[in-house]
Amino acid sequence: MDNKVNILIAVGTLHAGGTEKHVYQLITGLDRRRFDIHLWLLEGDITCNFGDNKIPADVHIMYVPRDFKNSVLFLNKYIKENKITIAYTTCIETGTPITVLRFLFFNFKLKHIVSRRGLYPHHSLKWKIVLYFVYAFANKIIANSKVMALNHVPFFKKKRTLVIYNPIEEYLPSLKSKVDLLEELTGKYGVWDKDNIIIGSLGRLGFEKGMDIIITAFSKIVFEFPNARLIIVGEGEQRPFLEKLVTDFSLSEKITFTGNITNGGYYTSVMDIFVLPSRLESFPNAILEAMINHCACIASNVGGVPEIIEHNKNGLLFNAEDLETLSMQLILLLRDSSRRLELSENAYRVIKQGSYSIEKNISEFQNVFLN
Repeated sequence: MDNKVNILIAVGTLHAGGTEKHVYQLITGLDRRRFDIHLWLLEGDITCNFGDNKIPADVHIMYVPRDFKNSVLFLNKYIKENKITIAYTTCIETGTPITVLRFLFFNFKLKHIVSRRGLYPHHSLKWKIVLYFVYAFANKIIANSKVMALNHVPFFKKKRTLVIYNPIEEYLPSLKSKVDLLEELTGKYGVWDKDNIIIGSLGRLGFEKGMDIIITAFSKIVFEFPNARLIIVGEGEQRPFLEKLVTDFSLSEKITFTGNITNGGYYTSVMDIFVLPSRLESFPNAILEAMINHCACIASNVGGVPEIIEHNKNGLLFNAEDLETLSMQLILLLRDSSRRLELSENAYRVIKQGSYSIEKNISEFQNVFLN
């Protein structure tokens, strides 16, 4: 097809994370008959930890100087030479130079679409002002949940804001059988035998993800359920603190940290109960991965979580940091296997309805880029 749309998609890396996975899904899923894809990797690292661990061969990879002045000049030249008509940016480090060059070089034919996916509670006022500047002059903002669009987009841009939910690959459970994963985890960590009930959580080990909350709640109920095990999939700056917390509770034999695992969502298939204990969230991929893998889900009632989980229907919700309620919900599901099954089947049914399919997600993004 002639007259392909030349699109520049920008991200820090393709190592790990929700935004990174989203970009990988775009560069692999966009229709090649309609799009010629240019990938701006901010960190200059082509390592890819998603899918088959490769960036598609037909994607043009480019790097930009890190100093701001040269990055703007380089980008302007690259965009002109490659006839880029759309820039889709996923972070302030890429959104800012695109915004500046559009004004500096009067390149308003370049359409700038901005992703609003993450929460940034710890950034400086200066950083938030720059973010506001980028949003103010974007042609379109795409949020990944209604709560992000409502509460984290400037009021005068709400009419130019769309909500497109994160997708989940429906083939996820078939990539590795539960038995294979259990054997792998048992060989590495000794976490399972046939009588154990596995509680799990998945995410970066940072304060906002609340892994200390699930560890503390687990410590309150584990002695009533000696066959319960807790597995935490992920890595992050809080790991030393969390490991010390486990030691202080004398639970080193019952709580396992896997560290960083490629495609960590696969490991939700070994979990009987999945817990998302986050203090802050936008729209967590981990919940979708757990739901498609038939987990009974418990999650904090933050961000876009209640847009996915309907309390007592396809999961259980608790207020962030409410240890008492979380502990009671764990006890309920540990005691009642039929309730676990009911919640897990309802959760799986929600995913199978197609609202979060990769095909729907790619189609919605293509419509935005083409129109």
